Amino acid sequence: MAEGRNRTGEDPHRHLPDLGLSLFELGTLLIERPELHEELDGVLAEAADVYRRLAGTGDRSWLPGLALALDQRARVVGLLGHRSEARACAEEGVEHFRGLAEEDPAGFLSPLAGALANLGNQLAELGLHHEALARIRESVEVCRRLAAHDPVVGETELASALVELGVKLGEMGRGGEAVTVLRDATERYRRLASTESGTHGRAARSTDLFVERAAERGGGVGESRGAGARRAPGSGGGADAGDARDAGGLGDRWIALFALARELNQLGRTEEARPYLDEAAALYRQLARTSPDFLAFLVAMAGRHGFTVTADGRIERTGPETGTRPTAVDEELLARVQKLNEQALTLSRTGNHGRAATTARDAVELCRQAAGTNPGMTIPLARCLHNLSLVLSWNNQQPEALAAADEAVHLCRRSLAAAPQLVRPLLAEALDTLAGRLATLGRPDDALVAAKECVALHRQLAHTDPAELASLARVLNNLSIRLTGSDRHEESLEAVREVVALYRRLRAEAADPGAAAVRADGTADPDPHLSGFVHALANLALRLARVGRDEEALAPAVEAADLLPGLTAFHAGNDIPGLLESLTWLGHHFARQGHRREARTLTRAAKDLRRRAR
Repeated sequence: MAEGRNRTGEDPHRHLPDLGLSLFELGTLLIERPELHEELDGVLAEAADVYRRLAGTGDRSWLPGLALALDQRARVVGLLGHRSEARACAEEGVEHFRGLAEEDPAGFLSPLAGALANLGNQLAELGLHHEALARIRESVEVCRRLAAHDPVVGETELASALVELGVKLGEMGRGGEAVTVLRDATERYRRLASTESGTHGRAARSTDLFVERAAERGGGVGESRGAGARRAPGSGGGADAGDARDAGGLGDRWIALFALARELNQLGRTEEARPYLDEAAALYRQLARTSPDFLAFLVAMAGRHGFTVTADGRIERTGPETGTRPTAVDEELLARVQKLNEQALTLSRTGNHGRAATTARDAVELCRQAAGTNPGMTIPLARCLHNLSLVLSWNNQQPEALAAADEAVHLCRRSLAAAPQLVRPLLAEALDTLAGRLATLGRPDDALVAAKECVALHRQLAHTDPAELASLARVLNNLSIRLTGSDRHEESLEAVREVVALYRRLRAEAADPGAAAVRADGTADPDPHLSGFVHALANLALRLARVGRDEEALAPAVEAADLLPGLTAFHAGNDIPGLLESLTWLGHHFARQGHRREARTLTRAAKDLRRRAR
């Protein structure tokens, strides 16, 4: 290697290609030695530099080598825990493969699909689960294109990509969608097993891609029918596909069956899951005869999800996923974190958003460090991330707020089975926040999925504790807004009518002297549900007006305006700007429709609220 570098220094144009090939060959040796991955990172960084220099001459035939070096380095850097750097490498690799695939679909769709999946994995490890899902979905669509070009290889690639998509959907609580996708994958694997079509999914790929065809100019990556060492579907973050090799793709099929059965069980459809578990057991026994070394990988995977595998291949539930059990935590640390969270929220509500964000990040960092050695800190970390998302959102830092909410939801899901009573309320709140961030960033369909799950959880909570009815009313109101964003206006109206009815009930109950609420400053709050009720009335009026039912819209709009003088809480959490926008729009709308008296009432009410909220 040293000699090659010396020759390159003397005559770069002549010897750079040989140096690039030598670096890939060295990478092939190092990839099998985890203790040498730091060295491997340096080798791949140098390879990327070599191919960048070659491609910089304007000769695009060297771009495959650059794309491959970046993609493989992203995987290694990710395994080393440097996720932000891994993301940057993966994103650049994807962009190069994307351009190559447009020029030569047959040659580069497969590595593009693998690079997209790799990018998705890196994004997920950073807590950016919705961004990860988008990349994994794109990987599936690329595989569909590949199947159209080359059905033999493409169907295998597509089955593998569908499993990864199904697993990700399940991780994000979208069990129904996950089951549909995983059933598709399972059926494809069955059809593949009934044919004699050679290769199987990406999980079975060898790491020889480092040097496969690399001797040809530009690396020849497009001629390999795989995307390199890709994480085995469902294996958990950071797993190396080198651990997931099996004979004939039986392991890929077992993973698909296991993932499908697990999702069905989580949905309470245990009888539907049974045939898939039986089929997985039969495959396990077959693997025991043909690839016994692969069994440890499958057993470990099942164990991470709270299952054991018996000697005859039966899969049995043993408990929650690894790392989710509550453990003793440092009470002094928790007190510090709680104080930081309270300070952050107070600062934000009083308009000091910069200091609020810094304080909330300090709380997150304290919890993240502690969670690295104590799984019991996972739930406090999720709570801190949720608070950080709120603070960032109030400061209009929406992309960062989405990332924090996304990670909070993911951590809650991981912990839910171990501590459902503790985690379910936090998950519900985090989902509401996540839905808001997704909607703000122009992703209404994803926002609606999160909002629906949030409402379902709040219904469960309110069923056992009537004190949760106010929270149910609030998130139902938000669901109504999300439904409108997806043009589902009748469903939106149904939801907001329920909200108004709930708030009427809550205000009637709160009027009972024995049920008086108390403000944060210790004084009595005679109308604790006024803000929510006014928002709900304005939302109902908006929903009715926007579907042309103006006569019905007048009453809730005027009622909201009449109640505004009693509204005195003007912090960010009450979304006064949103209420002002709704009232102003309704005033203009009713004026255009000839309802001038009601329009003047709304316009005056909005002006007065804006003046008082300054």
